Amino acid sequence: MSKPSVFISYSSKDEEWVKDYLLTNLEKNEIPCHIDFRDFEIGKPSLLCMEEAIETCAKTILVYTPNWVDSEFTQFEGVMLQTDSPLNLNKKILPLKLEKCDIPKRLKILNYANFTDKTEWDTQLERVIKQIKKDFEITEPEKKTYLPLETQHIDITRLPQTGFELYGRQEELTLLNEAWESDATNIVSFVAYGGVGKSTLANKWVEKMRWDNYRGAEKVYA
Repeated sequence: MSKPSVFISYSSKDEEWVKDYLLTNLEKNEIPCHIDFRDFEIGKPSLLCMEEAIETCAKTILVYTPNWVDSEFTQFEGVMLQTDSPLNLNKKILPLKLEKCDIPKRLKILNYANFTDKTEWDTQLERVIKQIKKDFEITEPEKKTYLPLETQHIDITRLPQTGFELYGRQEELTLLNEAWESDATNIVSFVAYGGVGKSTLANKWVEKMRWDNYRGAEKVYA
């Protein structure tokens, strides 16, 4: 029996955020996803692909933005979802509000995860993931715990000072995490033009490592 999956309904104008942040983080948390640009059958009419995705996926995330509200395709998806259960008693609809917009009246009765404040993205994402895993009965793996690293073994004073806001780099953060856990990887090198965010990426990753007691590192320096 195949695992339950989540279909993501969004406007193509919001694809960058959906692809780089939402989809990446859902699949990183082992939630199977179904999305148009990757999973729709080539040569098949889009409306049929949408209908099939809504019928076969256990849940559909609706990404509310002005673009979503104005799209006839996403409106079709919303109407289809409410045909069988207008009050969403089957819990197939998982609304997510990315930008302020006028939500259709038929959907206003449903609570949504509020992503309109960027500083709350991770908190709201955690809510979404928790809800999906609860409904899918996915058991959380036991989280590793690490002893704090003594301060004399930490020296990151050579890292350039940058801001810590980082958007659209989840793929690189995931790569760094996977490299850290891999016994086969000793060095990761990022090569790019100056000013694109390499230092900010490094700072953000090291900061996440610090929250987790540097994940068993014996020494940290930069």
